[in-house]
Amino acid sequence: MKDELVDVLVVGAGPVGLVLASELVRHGVSVRVIEKVAERPRVSKGLTIHSRSLETFDLMGLADRLVEAGFRSRGLNLSSDTGSHAFVSMGDLPGRFPYILILPQWRTEEIVEGHLAGQGVAVERQRELLELRPRSGQVDAVVELPDGDREAIRARWVVGCDGAHSAVRKGSGIEFAGQPYPWAAQVMDIQLDTDEPIDVLENYTTKRGFVMFMPFADGTHRVITMDHAQHDAHVPTVAENQALIDTVVSAKRIQLVGDPVWSSHLGVLQHRQATTYRKGRVLLAGDAAHINFPTGGQGMNAGINDSVNLAWKLALTLRGQASAGLLDSYEEERHPVAKAVGKLTHRMSKLYTVRHPLGLLVRKRFLKVVGHKRSLQQKMAMGLSGHAVSYDETARGRTLSNGALGAKAVQAGAPAPEVHLLAPDGAPVRLYELLREPFFHLFLLVPPGASETALASVQKVLTEVRTRHPGVVTPHVVFTDVAEGPADLGEPALADPTGEFASRYGASAPAAILVRPDGFVGAHLSGLDAGAIDTALAAWVVTR
Repeated sequence: MKDELVDVLVVGAGPVGLVLASELVRHGVSVRVIEKVAERPRVSKGLTIHSRSLETFDLMGLADRLVEAGFRSRGLNLSSDTGSHAFVSMGDLPGRFPYILILPQWRTEEIVEGHLAGQGVAVERQRELLELRPRSGQVDAVVELPDGDREAIRARWVVGCDGAHSAVRKGSGIEFAGQPYPWAAQVMDIQLDTDEPIDVLENYTTKRGFVMFMPFADGTHRVITMDHAQHDAHVPTVAENQALIDTVVSAKRIQLVGDPVWSSHLGVLQHRQATTYRKGRVLLAGDAAHINFPTGGQGMNAGINDSVNLAWKLALTLRGQASAGLLDSYEEERHPVAKAVGKLTHRMSKLYTVRHPLGLLVRKRFLKVVGHKRSLQQKMAMGLSGHAVSYDETARGRTLSNGALGAKAVQAGAPAPEVHLLAPDGAPVRLYELLREPFFHLFLLVPPGASETALASVQKVLTEVRTRHPGVVTPHVVFTDVAEGPADLGEPALADPTGEFASRYGASAPAAILVRPDGFVGAHLSGLDAGAIDTALAAWVVTR
Protein backbone atom coordinates (compact mmCIF):
# COMPACT_ATOMS: atom_id res chain seq x y z
CA MET A 1 0.00 0.00 0.00
CA LYS A 2 1.19 3.52 -0.81
CA ASP A 3 0.72 4.77 2.78
CA GLU A 4 2.80 2.01 4.32
CA LEU A 5 6.22 2.70 5.80
CA VAL A 6 8.82 1.67 3.22
CA ASP A 7 12.37 0.76 4.15
CA VAL A 8 14.08 3.00 1.57
CA LEU A 9 12.84 5.71 -0.78
CA VAL A 10 15.18 6.12 -3.74
CA VAL A 11 14.86 9.52 -5.42
CA GLY A 12 16.04 9.40 -9.02
CA ALA A 13 15.82 6.62 -11.61
CA GLY A 14 19.10 7.06 -13.44
CA PRO A 15 21.74 4.30 -13.40
CA VAL A 16 22.72 5.06 -9.80
CA GLY A 17 19.19 4.99 -8.39
CA LEU A 18 18.19 1.91 -10.37
CA VAL A 19 21.29 -0.04 -9.30
CA LEU A 20 20.75 0.98 -5.68
CA ALA A 21 17.11 -0.06 -5.73
CA SER A 22 17.90 -3.41 -7.35
CA GLU A 23 20.66 -4.18 -4.88
CA LEU A 24 18.45 -3.23 -1.94
CA VAL A 25 15.71 -5.57 -3.16
CA ARG A 26 18.29 -8.34 -3.69
CA HIS A 27 19.19 -7.96 -0.02
CA GLY A 28 15.60 -8.13 1.17
CA VAL A 29 14.77 -4.42 1.54
CA SER A 30 11.43 -2.85 0.59
CA VAL A 31 11.92 0.02 -1.85
CA ARG A 32 10.07 2.75 -3.70
CA VAL A 33 11.72 4.61 -6.59
CA ILE A 34 10.43 7.99 -7.72
CA GLU A 35 11.52 9.95 -10.79
CA LYS A 36 10.58 13.49 -11.81
CA VAL A 37 10.50 13.00 -15.59
CA ALA A 38 7.57 11.28 -17.30
CA GLU A 39 9.66 9.00 -19.49
CA ARG A 40 13.28 8.12 -19.96
CA PRO A 41 14.99 10.44 -22.45
CA ARG A 42 16.71 8.44 -25.18
CA VAL A 43 19.94 10.37 -24.90
CA SER A 44 23.36 8.98 -24.15
CA LYS A 45 24.63 11.20 -21.36
CA GLY A 46 26.93 8.77 -19.57
CA LEU A 47 28.08 5.99 -21.88
CA THR A 48 31.26 4.32 -20.65
CA ILE A 49 31.06 1.39 -18.27
CA HIS A 50 34.46 0.45 -16.96
CA SER A 51 35.79 -2.99 -16.13
CA ARG A 52 35.30 -2.86 -12.36
CA SER A 53 31.74 -1.58 -12.80
CA LEU A 54 31.04 -4.52 -15.11
CA GLU A 55 32.15 -6.79 -12.25
CA THR A 56 29.62 -4.94 -10.12
CA PHE A 57 26.95 -5.68 -12.72
CA ASP A 58 28.18 -9.29 -12.77
CA LEU A 59 27.21 -9.54 -9.10
CA MET A 60 23.70 -8.53 -10.18
CA GLY A 61 23.66 -10.99 -13.08
CA LEU A 62 23.46 -8.19 -15.65
CA ALA A 63 26.98 -7.86 -17.05
CA ASP A 64 26.54 -10.19 -20.01
CA ARG A 65 23.36 -8.39 -21.14
CA LEU A 66 25.10 -5.03 -21.01
CA VAL A 67 28.15 -6.32 -22.87
CA GLU A 68 25.96 -7.83 -25.58
CA ALA A 69 24.26 -4.45 -26.10
CA GLY A 70 27.41 -2.32 -26.11
CA PHE A 71 30.68 -1.73 -27.97
CA ARG A 72 33.90 -3.05 -26.46
CA SER A 73 36.77 -0.59 -26.77
CA ARG A 74 40.16 -2.14 -26.14
CA GLY A 75 41.58 1.14 -24.82
CA LEU A 76 42.05 4.81 -25.56
CA ASN A 77 44.34 6.90 -27.71
CA LEU A 78 45.81 10.21 -26.53
CA SER A 79 47.25 12.48 -29.23
CA SER A 80 48.45 16.07 -29.43
CA ASP A 81 49.52 18.50 -32.13
CA THR A 82 53.15 18.08 -31.09
CA GLY A 83 53.17 14.59 -32.54
CA SER A 84 53.14 12.97 -29.10
CA HIS A 85 50.92 9.91 -28.90
CA ALA A 86 50.04 7.30 -26.30
CA PHE A 87 47.74 4.30 -26.31
CA VAL A 88 46.41 3.04 -22.99
CA SER A 89 45.35 -0.58 -23.45
CA MET A 90 42.79 -2.26 -21.21
CA GLY A 91 43.86 -5.68 -22.42
CA ASP A 92 45.88 -6.55 -19.31
CA LEU A 93 43.15 -5.73 -16.80
CA PRO A 94 42.22 -8.51 -14.38
CA GLY A 95 38.94 -10.36 -14.61
CA ARG A 96 36.45 -11.04 -17.41
CA PHE A 97 36.16 -7.52 -18.79
CA PRO A 98 39.49 -6.23 -20.15
CA TYR A 99 37.95 -3.35 -22.07
CA ILE A 100 35.81 -0.22 -21.84
CA LEU A 101 32.17 -0.87 -22.64
CA ILE A 102 30.50 1.94 -24.58
CA LEU A 103 26.74 1.88 -24.12
CA PRO A 104 24.27 4.78 -24.19
CA GLN A 105 23.01 5.61 -20.71
CA TRP A 106 19.37 5.17 -21.71
CA ARG A 107 20.11 1.57 -22.73
CA THR A 108 21.89 0.86 -19.45
CA GLU A 109 18.91 2.27 -17.59
CA GLU A 110 16.51 0.24 -19.70
CA ILE A 111 18.29 -3.01 -18.88
CA VAL A 112 18.60 -2.29 -15.15
CA GLU A 113 15.02 -1.02 -14.87
CA GLY A 114 13.77 -4.17 -16.58
CA HIS A 115 15.72 -6.22 -14.04
CA LEU A 116 14.22 -4.17 -11.21
CA ALA A 117 10.73 -4.71 -12.59
CA GLY A 118 11.44 -8.44 -12.56
CA GLN A 119 12.21 -8.05 -8.85
CA GLY A 120 8.74 -6.60 -8.36
CA VAL A 121 9.52 -2.86 -8.22
CA ALA A 122 8.19 -0.35 -10.76
CA VAL A 123 9.63 3.15 -11.10
CA GLU A 124 7.02 5.77 -10.16
CA ARG A 125 7.42 8.53 -12.72
CA GLN A 126 6.26 12.14 -12.68
CA ARG A 127 6.86 12.27 -8.94
CA GLU A 128 8.78 15.38 -7.92
CA LEU A 129 10.24 15.68 -4.44
CA LEU A 130 9.14 18.91 -2.80
CA GLU A 131 10.17 18.55 0.82
CA LEU A 132 11.81 16.24 3.35
CA ARG A 133 10.41 16.10 6.88
CA PRO A 134 12.63 14.14 9.29
CA ARG A 135 10.82 12.36 12.09
CA SER A 136 11.79 9.88 14.76
CA GLY A 137 12.94 6.73 12.98
CA GLN A 138 11.77 7.86 9.55
CA VAL A 139 11.58 10.63 6.95
CA ASP A 140 8.41 11.92 5.33
CA ALA A 141 9.04 12.86 1.71
CA VAL A 142 6.44 15.21 0.27
CA VAL A 143 6.02 14.41 -3.42
CA GLU A 144 3.98 16.12 -6.13
CA LEU A 145 1.99 13.61 -8.19
CA PRO A 146 1.15 13.82 -11.92
CA ASP A 147 -2.30 15.26 -11.22
CA GLY A 148 -0.92 17.99 -8.96
CA ASP A 149 -1.91 16.30 -5.70
CA ARG A 150 0.67 15.57 -3.05
CA GLU A 151 1.71 12.43 -1.22
CA ALA A 152 3.80 12.12 1.91
CA ILE A 153 5.88 8.99 1.42
CA ARG A 154 6.99 7.52 4.74
CA ALA A 155 10.42 5.91 4.59
CA ARG A 156 12.93 4.70 7.13
CA TRP A 157 15.69 6.00 4.88
CA VAL A 158 15.85 8.32 1.86
CA VAL A 159 18.67 8.17 -0.70
CA GLY A 160 19.15 11.00 -3.18
CA CYS A 161 20.27 9.67 -6.56
CA ASP A 162 18.75 12.68 -8.30
CA GLY A 163 21.77 14.20 -9.97
CA ALA A 164 23.80 17.37 -9.77
CA HIS A 165 20.79 19.54 -8.97
CA SER A 166 19.63 17.10 -6.29
CA ALA A 167 16.44 18.10 -4.49
CA VAL A 168 17.40 15.66 -1.73
CA ARG A 169 20.77 17.32 -1.17
CA LYS A 170 19.26 20.81 -1.25
CA GLY A 171 16.37 19.79 0.98
CA SER A 172 18.80 18.36 3.51
CA GLY A 173 20.97 21.47 3.55
CA ILE A 174 24.13 19.59 2.54
CA GLU A 175 26.79 21.82 1.01
CA PHE A 176 27.98 21.04 -2.52
CA ALA A 177 31.50 22.42 -2.41
CA GLY A 178 33.48 23.16 -5.56
CA GLN A 179 33.54 25.49 -8.51
CA PRO A 180 32.75 25.77 -12.22
CA TYR A 181 35.27 25.37 -15.01
CA PRO A 182 35.93 28.31 -17.36
CA TRP A 183 35.18 26.19 -20.43
CA ALA A 184 32.23 24.89 -22.39
CA ALA A 185 31.90 21.78 -24.53
CA GLN A 186 29.65 20.48 -27.28
CA VAL A 187 28.48 16.87 -27.14
CA MET A 188 26.80 15.09 -30.05
CA ASP A 189 25.97 11.61 -31.32
CA ILE A 190 26.47 11.53 -35.08
CA GLN A 191 27.54 9.39 -38.03
CA LEU A 192 31.14 9.66 -39.22
CA ASP A 193 32.89 9.03 -42.52
CA THR A 194 36.52 8.07 -41.92
CA ASP A 195 39.40 6.53 -43.84
CA GLU A 196 40.02 4.14 -40.93
CA PRO A 197 37.41 2.81 -38.50
CA ILE A 198 37.43 4.30 -35.01
CA ASP A 199 37.37 1.27 -32.72
CA VAL A 200 38.81 2.81 -29.53
CA LEU A 201 38.27 6.01 -27.57
CA GLU A 202 40.29 8.68 -29.37
CA ASN A 203 41.34 12.00 -27.87
CA TYR A 204 43.01 14.83 -29.78
CA THR A 205 44.17 18.06 -28.24
CA THR A 206 45.89 21.17 -29.59
CA LYS A 207 46.20 24.85 -28.69
CA ARG A 208 43.02 25.39 -30.72
CA GLY A 209 40.89 22.93 -28.82
CA PHE A 210 40.01 19.36 -27.92
CA VAL A 211 38.09 16.59 -29.72
CA MET A 212 37.06 13.13 -28.50
CA PHE A 213 35.50 10.28 -30.47
CA MET A 214 33.78 7.20 -29.01
CA PRO A 215 32.22 4.45 -31.17
CA PHE A 216 28.75 2.99 -30.51
CA ALA A 217 27.68 -0.52 -31.43
CA ASP A 218 25.15 0.85 -33.97
CA GLY A 219 27.83 2.67 -35.98
CA THR A 220 27.21 6.16 -34.66
CA HIS A 221 29.81 7.98 -32.59
CA ARG A 222 29.88 10.23 -29.58
CA VAL A 223 31.83 13.37 -30.46
CA ILE A 224 32.89 15.90 -27.84
CA THR A 225 34.41 19.20 -28.95
CA MET A 226 35.90 22.12 -27.07
CA ASP A 227 36.89 25.13 -29.19
CA HIS A 228 39.11 27.67 -27.43
CA ALA A 229 38.41 30.16 -30.20
CA GLN A 230 34.72 30.35 -29.25
CA HIS A 231 33.22 31.92 -26.14
CA ASP A 232 31.43 29.66 -23.67
CA ALA A 233 27.89 30.74 -24.56
CA HIS A 234 28.32 30.05 -28.27
CA VAL A 235 26.65 26.85 -29.50
CA PRO A 236 28.70 25.67 -32.47
CA THR A 237 27.08 24.42 -35.67
CA VAL A 238 27.97 21.13 -37.30
CA ALA A 239 30.05 23.06 -39.83
CA GLU A 240 31.96 24.84 -37.05
CA ASN A 241 32.59 21.55 -35.31
CA GLN A 242 33.84 20.10 -38.60
CA ALA A 243 36.24 23.02 -38.99
CA LEU A 244 37.55 22.37 -35.48
CA ILE A 245 37.99 18.66 -36.20
CA ASP A 246 39.87 19.44 -39.43
CA THR A 247 42.22 21.67 -37.46
CA VAL A 248 42.74 19.47 -34.40
CA VAL A 249 42.81 16.08 -36.14
CA SER A 250 45.17 16.84 -39.00
CA ALA A 251 46.65 13.36 -39.37
CA LYS A 252 43.49 11.64 -40.63
CA ARG A 253 40.19 12.39 -42.31
CA ILE A 254 37.14 12.40 -40.03
CA GLN A 255 33.98 13.79 -41.58
CA LEU A 256 30.73 14.49 -39.71
CA VAL A 257 27.79 13.09 -41.68
CA GLY A 258 24.32 14.61 -41.53
CA ASP A 259 22.70 16.05 -38.45
CA PRO A 260 23.38 14.78 -34.93
CA VAL A 261 21.03 12.15 -33.51
CA TRP A 262 21.37 14.05 -30.25
CA SER A 263 23.45 17.00 -29.12
CA SER A 264 23.93 19.09 -26.01
CA HIS A 265 25.87 22.22 -25.18
CA LEU A 266 27.63 21.91 -21.82
CA GLY A 267 27.92 25.57 -20.96
CA VAL A 268 28.70 25.16 -17.27
CA LEU A 269 31.14 22.34 -16.48
CA GLN A 270 31.80 21.92 -12.77
CA HIS A 271 33.65 19.86 -10.21
CA ARG A 272 31.90 19.63 -6.84
CA GLN A 273 31.50 17.22 -3.94
CA ALA A 274 29.06 17.08 -1.06
CA THR A 275 30.73 17.85 2.25
CA THR A 276 28.94 14.86 3.76
CA TYR A 277 27.04 11.94 2.23
CA ARG A 278 24.65 11.57 5.15
CA LYS A 279 22.45 13.77 7.27
CA GLY A 280 20.33 11.82 9.70
CA ARG A 281 18.33 9.28 7.70
CA VAL A 282 19.08 10.93 4.36
CA LEU A 283 21.98 9.78 2.17
CA LEU A 284 23.42 10.80 -1.19
CA ALA A 285 24.90 8.79 -4.05
CA GLY A 286 26.18 9.46 -7.57
CA ASP A 287 25.98 12.95 -9.06
CA ALA A 288 23.94 14.12 -6.07
CA ALA A 289 27.13 13.58 -4.07
CA HIS A 290 29.85 14.41 -6.62
CA ILE A 291 30.28 15.78 -10.14
CA ASN A 292 33.43 16.24 -12.17
CA PHE A 293 34.81 17.10 -15.60
CA PRO A 294 32.96 14.76 -18.00
CA THR A 295 35.78 12.64 -19.32
CA GLY A 296 36.23 8.88 -19.31
CA GLY A 297 32.84 8.13 -17.77
CA GLN A 298 34.31 8.36 -14.28
CA GLY A 299 31.30 10.06 -12.69
CA MET A 300 28.66 7.47 -13.63
CA ASN A 301 30.95 4.59 -12.72
CA ALA A 302 31.72 6.10 -9.33
CA GLY A 303 28.00 6.55 -8.73
CA ILE A 304 27.17 2.94 -9.64
CA ASN A 305 29.77 1.73 -7.17
CA ASP A 306 28.43 4.15 -4.54
CA SER A 307 25.12 2.32 -4.83
CA VAL A 308 26.55 -1.17 -4.50
CA ASN A 309 28.62 -0.09 -1.49
CA LEU A 310 25.64 1.49 0.23
CA ALA A 311 22.94 -1.11 -0.47
CA TRP A 312 24.17 -3.97 1.70
CA LYS A 313 25.13 -1.65 4.54
CA LEU A 314 21.63 -0.19 4.59
CA ALA A 315 20.18 -3.70 4.41
CA LEU A 316 22.16 -4.93 7.41
CA THR A 317 21.29 -1.75 9.30
CA LEU A 318 17.59 -2.31 8.65
CA ARG A 319 17.91 -5.93 9.81
CA GLY A 320 19.62 -4.80 13.02
CA GLN A 321 22.67 -6.88 12.10
CA ALA A 322 25.14 -4.14 11.14
CA SER A 323 28.21 -3.73 13.29
CA ALA A 324 28.73 -0.39 15.04
CA GLY A 325 29.43 2.37 12.52
CA LEU A 326 28.95 0.15 9.47
CA LEU A 327 26.64 2.61 7.71
CA ASP A 328 29.08 5.44 8.38
CA SER A 329 31.72 3.43 6.51
CA TYR A 330 29.81 4.21 3.31
CA GLU A 331 31.05 7.78 3.41
CA GLU A 332 34.42 6.75 4.84
CA GLU A 333 35.01 4.49 1.84
CA ARG A 334 33.28 6.30 -0.99
CA HIS A 335 34.01 9.98 -0.26
CA PRO A 336 37.79 9.54 -0.81
CA VAL A 337 37.10 7.60 -4.02
CA ALA A 338 35.02 10.44 -5.46
CA LYS A 339 37.63 12.94 -4.32
CA ALA A 340 40.33 10.97 -6.13
CA VAL A 341 38.14 10.74 -9.24
CA GLY A 342 37.67 14.50 -9.09
CA LYS A 343 41.43 15.02 -8.93
CA LEU A 344 41.98 12.61 -11.83
CA THR A 345 39.40 14.24 -14.09
CA HIS A 346 40.65 17.70 -13.09
CA ARG A 347 44.17 16.75 -14.17
CA MET A 348 42.76 15.31 -17.40
CA SER A 349 40.86 18.55 -17.99
CA LYS A 350 44.12 20.48 -17.63
CA LEU A 351 45.80 18.09 -20.05
CA TYR A 352 43.05 18.64 -22.61
CA THR A 353 42.72 22.43 -22.27
CA VAL A 354 46.20 23.73 -21.55
CA ARG A 355 47.28 26.64 -23.79
CA HIS A 356 50.29 28.11 -21.99
CA PRO A 357 53.63 27.24 -23.66
CA LEU A 358 54.99 25.66 -20.46
CA GLY A 359 51.85 23.59 -20.08
CA LEU A 360 52.08 22.48 -23.70
CA LEU A 361 55.63 21.32 -23.08
CA VAL A 362 54.53 19.36 -20.01
CA ARG A 363 51.74 17.72 -22.02
CA LYS A 364 54.15 16.78 -24.80
CA ARG A 365 56.57 15.16 -22.36
CA PHE A 366 53.78 13.42 -20.46
CA LEU A 367 52.36 11.81 -23.59
CA LYS A 368 55.84 10.83 -24.72
CA VAL A 369 56.55 9.10 -21.42
CA VAL A 370 53.18 7.33 -21.38
CA GLY A 371 53.66 6.26 -24.99
CA HIS A 372 56.94 4.52 -24.19
CA LYS A 373 56.41 3.22 -20.65
CA ARG A 374 54.18 0.18 -20.42
CA SER A 375 54.12 0.18 -16.62
CA LEU A 376 52.64 3.70 -16.64
CA GLN A 377 50.07 2.67 -19.25
CA GLN A 378 49.04 -0.25 -17.04
CA LYS A 379 48.79 2.02 -14.00
CA MET A 380 46.57 4.41 -15.93
CA ALA A 381 44.41 1.51 -17.11
CA MET A 382 43.97 0.24 -13.55
CA GLY A 383 43.02 3.72 -12.38
CA LEU A 384 40.56 4.48 -15.18
CA SER A 385 38.94 1.04 -14.96
CA GLY A 386 38.27 1.23 -11.22
CA HIS A 387 40.41 -1.80 -10.39
CA ALA A 388 42.79 0.37 -8.38
CA VAL A 389 40.06 1.34 -5.90
CA SER A 390 40.73 -0.18 -2.49
CA TYR A 391 39.46 0.43 1.02
CA ASP A 392 42.58 -0.90 2.73
CA GLU A 393 43.36 2.47 4.34
CA THR A 394 40.00 2.78 6.10
CA ALA A 395 39.64 1.97 9.79
CA ARG A 396 38.36 -1.55 9.09
CA GLY A 397 40.90 -2.11 6.34
CA ARG A 398 43.77 -1.31 8.69
CA THR A 399 42.30 -3.34 11.55
CA LEU A 400 41.74 -6.42 9.39
CA SER A 401 45.06 -6.23 7.55
CA ASN A 402 47.04 -9.46 7.94
CA GLY A 403 50.72 -8.73 8.45
CA ALA A 404 51.60 -12.41 8.03
CA LEU A 405 50.63 -12.40 4.36
CA GLY A 406 53.08 -11.92 1.51
CA ALA A 407 53.53 -8.60 -0.26
CA LYS A 408 51.37 -9.66 -3.21
CA ALA A 409 48.54 -11.13 -1.15
CA VAL A 410 45.07 -9.63 -1.44
CA GLN A 411 44.28 -7.83 1.81
CA ALA A 412 41.03 -6.63 3.37
CA GLY A 413 39.59 -3.74 1.36
CA ALA A 414 40.92 -4.84 -2.04
CA PRO A 415 38.69 -5.85 -4.95
CA ALA A 416 38.03 -9.59 -4.89
CA PRO A 417 39.71 -11.18 -7.93
CA GLU A 418 37.59 -13.42 -10.13
CA VAL A 419 38.48 -17.14 -9.98
CA HIS A 420 37.19 -20.23 -11.77
CA LEU A 421 36.23 -23.22 -9.65
CA LEU A 422 34.46 -26.55 -10.05
CA ALA A 423 31.13 -27.31 -8.40
CA PRO A 424 30.59 -30.70 -6.72
CA ASP A 425 29.11 -32.06 -9.94
CA GLY A 426 32.20 -30.99 -11.87
CA ALA A 427 30.50 -28.05 -13.58
CA PRO A 428 32.53 -24.84 -13.84
CA VAL A 429 31.45 -21.99 -11.58
CA ARG A 430 32.89 -18.50 -11.17
CA LEU A 431 33.38 -16.74 -7.86
CA TYR A 432 31.25 -13.78 -8.98
CA GLU A 433 28.40 -16.17 -9.79
CA LEU A 434 28.58 -17.46 -6.22
CA LEU A 435 28.57 -13.90 -4.88
CA ARG A 436 25.08 -13.31 -6.32
CA GLU A 437 23.72 -14.96 -3.19
CA PRO A 438 23.12 -11.99 -0.83
CA PHE A 439 25.51 -10.75 1.84
CA PHE A 440 28.90 -12.21 2.81
CA HIS A 441 30.71 -15.25 1.47
CA LEU A 442 33.38 -17.09 3.44
CA PHE A 443 35.79 -19.26 1.47
CA LEU A 444 37.69 -21.87 3.49
CA LEU A 445 40.74 -23.05 1.56
CA VAL A 446 41.73 -26.59 2.51
CA PRO A 447 45.13 -27.97 1.42
CA PRO A 448 45.57 -31.31 -0.35
CA GLY A 449 45.63 -34.31 1.95
CA ALA A 450 44.22 -32.33 4.87
CA SER A 451 44.60 -34.06 8.22
CA GLU A 452 41.73 -35.03 10.48
CA THR A 453 42.67 -32.09 12.69
CA ALA A 454 42.42 -29.69 9.76
CA LEU A 455 39.04 -31.08 8.73
CA ALA A 456 37.86 -30.77 12.33
CA SER A 457 38.79 -27.08 12.18
CA VAL A 458 36.76 -26.70 8.99
CA GLN A 459 33.80 -28.41 10.65
CA LYS A 460 34.03 -26.11 13.67
CA VAL A 461 34.07 -22.99 11.48
CA LEU A 462 31.08 -24.21 9.48
CA THR A 463 29.12 -24.93 12.65
CA GLU A 464 29.95 -21.50 14.10
CA VAL A 465 28.99 -19.66 10.89
CA ARG A 466 25.71 -21.54 10.49
CA THR A 467 24.80 -20.92 14.12
CA ARG A 468 25.91 -17.32 14.56
CA HIS A 469 25.34 -15.83 11.08
CA PRO A 470 22.42 -17.57 9.37
CA GLY A 471 21.33 -15.81 6.21
CA VAL A 472 24.20 -13.30 6.41
CA VAL A 473 27.31 -15.41 5.73
CA THR A 474 27.42 -18.20 3.15
CA PRO A 475 30.37 -20.56 3.73
CA HIS A 476 32.19 -22.42 0.95
CA VAL A 477 34.78 -25.16 1.42
CA VAL A 478 37.41 -25.10 -1.33
CA PHE A 479 39.66 -28.12 -1.85
CA THR A 480 42.61 -27.84 -4.18
CA ASP A 481 42.45 -31.48 -5.29
CA VAL A 482 38.88 -32.80 -5.34
CA ALA A 483 35.41 -31.34 -5.83
CA GLU A 484 33.78 -33.40 -3.11
CA GLY A 485 34.93 -33.16 0.46
CA PRO A 486 34.12 -35.46 3.35
CA ALA A 487 30.38 -36.02 3.63
CA ASP A 488 30.30 -35.18 7.33
CA LEU A 489 31.15 -31.54 6.61
CA GLY A 490 27.53 -31.05 5.65
CA GLU A 491 28.59 -28.58 2.97
CA PRO A 492 29.21 -29.36 -0.71
CA ALA A 493 32.80 -28.57 -1.50
CA LEU A 494 34.22 -26.61 -4.41
CA ALA A 495 37.38 -27.60 -6.21
CA ASP A 496 40.31 -25.42 -7.24
CA PRO A 497 42.37 -28.03 -9.12
CA THR A 498 44.66 -25.50 -10.81
CA GLY A 499 45.36 -23.52 -7.64
CA GLU A 500 43.90 -20.37 -9.21
CA PHE A 501 42.20 -19.22 -6.00
CA ALA A 502 45.37 -19.43 -3.94
CA SER A 503 47.40 -17.81 -6.73
CA ARG A 504 45.04 -14.86 -7.37
CA TYR A 505 44.64 -14.11 -3.67
CA GLY A 506 48.21 -14.84 -2.62
CA ALA A 507 46.80 -17.34 -0.16
CA SER A 508 48.44 -20.34 1.39
CA ALA A 509 46.00 -23.05 2.46
CA PRO A 510 44.70 -23.47 5.06
CA ALA A 511 43.22 -19.98 4.88
CA ALA A 512 39.92 -18.16 5.19
CA ILE A 513 38.88 -15.39 2.82
CA LEU A 514 35.79 -13.32 3.55
CA VAL A 515 34.25 -11.52 0.55
CA ARG A 516 31.88 -8.61 1.08
CA PRO A 517 28.53 -8.27 -0.71
CA ASP A 518 29.99 -5.61 -3.02
CA GLY A 519 32.82 -7.83 -4.27
CA PHE A 520 35.60 -6.52 -2.02
CA VAL A 521 37.65 -8.60 0.39
CA GLY A 522 36.41 -8.34 3.97
CA ALA A 523 39.27 -10.30 5.54
CA HIS A 524 42.10 -12.62 4.55
CA LEU A 525 43.07 -14.89 7.42
CA SER A 526 45.88 -17.38 7.71
CA GLY A 527 44.68 -20.73 9.01
CA LEU A 528 41.15 -21.84 9.86
CA ASP A 529 40.76 -20.62 13.41
CA ALA A 530 37.08 -20.23 14.31
CA GLY A 531 37.80 -17.51 16.87
CA ALA A 532 39.83 -15.39 14.44
CA ILE A 533 37.15 -15.75 11.77
CA ASP A 534 34.43 -14.74 14.24
CA THR A 535 36.47 -11.66 15.23
CA ALA A 536 36.82 -10.65 11.57
CA LEU A 537 33.09 -11.11 10.98
CA ALA A 538 32.32 -8.98 14.03
CA ALA A 539 33.88 -6.01 12.23
CA TRP A 540 30.99 -6.19 9.76
CA VAL A 541 28.00 -7.90 11.34
CA VAL A 542 26.45 -8.43 14.76
CA THR A 543 27.03 -11.99 15.95
CA ARG A 544 24.44 -14.02 17.78
